[in-house]
Amino acid sequence: MTRNQFAVTLWGIVLISCLGLVGCGGGSTTATQPVTPPPTGPASGSEFLYNLYFASDLMVARIDPATGVIGATVDATPGLGPAPEYGSAVQFGKFLYVLGFDQNEFDQNLWIFSITGANGELSTIDNSPFYAPGGDVPFSQSLLIDTTHGRLYTSGVDSPDGFSGFFISPYTIDSSDGSLSLGTTFNEQPIQGTFIPTPIIDPLGRFIYEFAFDAPNPQIFVYVIDATTGSLSEAGGSPFPLSSPLGNTYQNIQLLPSPSGNFLNVICENGKNADFTAANNIYVYSVDSTTGALAQVNGSPFATQSNLGTPMVFSPSGEFLYGQFEGTPPGNPGFSLQTYAVDPANGSIGTAPVSSVPFKFGIAEDSQFDPSGNALILAAQIENDATAYSFTLNKTTGALTPAAGSPFTLPNEASPPSTTYQSSLIVKIP
Repeated sequence: MTRNQFAVTLWGIVLISCLGLVGCGGGSTTATQPVTPPPTGPASGSEFLYNLYFASDLMVARIDPATGVIGATVDATPGLGPAPEYGSAVQFGKFLYVLGFDQNEFDQNLWIFSITGANGELSTIDNSPFYAPGGDVPFSQSLLIDTTHGRLYTSGVDSPDGFSGFFISPYTIDSSDGSLSLGTTFNEQPIQGTFIPTPIIDPLGRFIYEFAFDAPNPQIFVYVIDATTGSLSEAGGSPFPLSSPLGNTYQNIQLLPSPSGNFLNVICENGKNADFTAANNIYVYSVDSTTGALAQVNGSPFATQSNLGTPMVFSPSGEFLYGQFEGTPPGNPGFSLQTYAVDPANGSIGTAPVSSVPFKFGIAEDSQFDPSGNALILAAQIENDATAYSFTLNKTTGALTPAAGSPFTLPNEASPPSTTYQSSLIVKIP
């Protein structure tokens, strides 16, 4: 047998052996070793409560949407520096955007985080933070999210000589990596002497609303969003006057679109209850879905008993509205969260609560439903830590029930601890 004949014969033996087995290198009796996939962040449907502390820290806690229970709080940004001053946050997919001032009142920055940790911990996106045009005045900056079109807006007041200019800057979001592309900044005509609260975006991404108080003529500005570019233009007829026989004492203004986007509610702390505490009066306007024009609905304004001047919130269905109330007599207050019935067809709001539930602390800065619509969470500063009350919702009656273990402490782990809670945001992982 020649060398070449031997080689061919040997290869044939090997080939036949392999065909007789499930596979060479171990055959059917070889166990497959498990492969650990790379970390992909929290599971889809996970819910978290992010808490911002002034120039201190950004913390996160897991939420059980079925029960409303809030879990242990952990540092959301381990290894990073202090949280932004006057910070606010919004979510888009698995990304978190935080706007604020980086320890400098004249340096407004935008942080982009990816939600990568199993407990909601955050990782900074490259080139973050970066300067965000749109204002140099603390408390005037705002962050708006349009999840329908994948856009983010920053806003603020530029004040070389006072409150003289209002800006809104649109960004297009890259859904793959969270990066932003800046569009054309909108510059409102200056209105000297005007106090401008935080603007709000329509839940369908069609309009941006802004309230301007230039006594005695408070007005609502409406800006139409171009669906293709995200650029803004002022709606015909804007600004729309806010007029009422209740007088001109407007405080703690809140703009609150209905969940359907069919109505815009302007909530003002004005007028008086029988015990001379301020009451929330709600001006309701129907919204033209094409032009954004506003028309005050019959019976508006609606005088509710809610009297703390704190943010009110709609149930996800739009059938109920919730506000905070401090009872009497003075010196022996009792706080409660009140439920008001809403007619989603015409926007009218009942002036007497249909139910209420007590809670111990006074003013909660944040009131928000979790994305599942099962739990309402109120958060506020209590000493060095924040405290959150959590309630589960009866979607038929609107009644609220305290979650087991509520209220929950949301500790600030910074050293030394901050004494100023700023805001919170509930996030659901897609």
